[in-house]
Amino acid sequence: MAMGICRQGSLSGGELGREIPSAVKGTKDEEVEFFTAKFAGSQADRAIKAEAEANKIAEQMKNSKGAS
Repeated sequence: MAMGICRQGSLSGGELGREIPSAVKGTKDEEVEFFTAKFAGSQADRAIKAEAEANKIAEQMKNSKGAS
């Protein structure tokens, strides 16, 4: 795993010069957009969205079984 140098100051509890994994320091714009969309809003909003998606999938499965 590639490592980078930590730039945290002593107030945040980090040590200068300490190595950190590249996954922490190398977040790409696409990843930021993905996680922003995934975790946007309140937990209640996400629960409603997840329930609607589950209902949509259940309906699609129900319709595909009836068409067979």
